[in-house]
Amino acid sequence: MPLLLGTLDPEEKDKKGILFTCRTVFMINKKEPQKRMKLSMLYPASTGRNFDKDLSVMDSLIVTETRQVATPAGWNKETPCTVLPKVTDEQVPKLFPGTHWISVSCDKDYSQAIDWPLRF
Repeated sequence: MPLLLGTLDPEEKDKKGILFTCRTVFMINKKEPQKRMKLSMLYPASTGRNFDKDLSVMDSLIVTETRQVATPAGWNKETPCTVLPKVTDEQVPKLFPGTHWISVSCDKDYSQAIDWPLRF
């Protein structure tokens, strides 16, 4: 697969000049008829793979697919999510009881955070 995709780094070789393999993570939504790839992540030979990060990304994909939220950087299942901008102010209390506004540096109401951990 790495040869087919051209993902081998020509600089990453062993003492004999043989290319090191990379490790690639693909996350595909098998429930969709098109089976679209939702994420691909390439770990070069010089970088260790972080399974906790992979699982966190998988959790984020599940949450964002099933609820009208986005997950911020550093998100995990116990931290708040933000409500998607397409959700109206009137819908928020019904969909997400217990929310609060997040202010950003431009002093505007940007989005809302869900103040409770998501369970799935």
